[in-house]
Amino acid sequence: NDLDSDIKKETSGDLKDFLMQLLSTKKEKEAKVDNIKAERDAATLHDQPTPSILKEIFQKNSPVQISAICDAHKKLFHEDISTSIKKASSGDVEESYLVYALAQQNKTKYFAERLNRSVKR
Repeated sequence: NDLDSDIKKETSGDLKDFLMQLLSTKKEKEAKVDNIKAERDAATLHDQPTPSILKEIFQKNSPVQISAICDAHKKLFHEDISTSIKKASSGDVEESYLVYALAQQNKTKYFAERLNRSVKR
């Protein structure tokens, strides 16, 4: 696959791992959400914001489950999941996690913000 090759050639480290994981994740739009697991994962990330915890949570969960984790984080801690993502990562991979989380929570808002940002440039 050309995209696989490009990612392997053009990126490295955690960003490469994150992008390769996105390519291999099943896009289960109708997947069942496990709210108890979402709350547990949100609490784990909040209490232990490390790169390995962040990577594990994002790798092992479907897009709809990531959305549930984001919602649970907000419900439990009264703060957006971006706070924990920023504590657990930095650089390009941080930006990638932030974008992915926002896109899973509210695709319309994500694309509206991207469009607004591009118009302002």
